[in-house]
Amino acid sequence: MEEIWISLVHVEIARKSRILNDSKGGYTNFLAYASSYDAYMTTLKEYCSYYKIKLVGAEDVELLSSRKQKYTIDAELYPLISKLEKTRIPQTSTFHTYK
Repeated sequence: MEEIWISLVHVEIARKSRILNDSKGGYTNFLAYASSYDAYMTTLKEYCSYYKIKLVGAEDVELLSSRKQKYTIDAELYPLISKLEKTRIPQTSTFHTYK
């Protein structure tokens, strides 16, 4: 059964990126449906490839339901969760970039 997974993702420019523009890299929350950790990581890698960004790492990869039990979820994530539930298209929060 697929559930929503979440992690904090660190990415860098692989080549000219549609997301990061002039930045060298950035951090964002990445949310996606997956049946396992491996399936989530595959989806994340495909997302990065599509947007021409290099995955540096993913921290605190876990089920969203587990995250909600341990922490308060930032209000910014709720519209993304809702959109993901409706479309099943992976979602990212605001990219916090660096140059």
